[in-house]
Amino acid sequence: RLASVYEATVRRPADGAACVAWAVRLFRRLFEQQIRDLLAANPPGKLDESGAPFWGGTRLLPSPAAFDAAEPTHIDFVAAAAALKARTLGLAPP
Repeated sequence: RLASVYEATVRRPADGAACVAWAVRLFRRLFEQQIRDLLAANPPGKLDESGAPFWGGTRLLPSPAAFDAAEPTHIDFVAAAAALKARTLGLAPP
């Protein structure tokens, strides 16, 4: 994907703080935007090909999670992702 190449080369984090900013963007993309996109494509009440509710059985209706710096699991995700990104790029951990 062109966006991935652009981010890896042009928007490459230069330090630990930039890795944290990258990790927050990743959180928002994975847990907020992609969930909103999924719900736009498959809204609550949608029926599948057989006429059964799309969000039923093993498919649970997700809800987007806006990043909250007071939420420990959000901070844990960002800290881990930022540390991995920094290590991958040979930078000091944030």
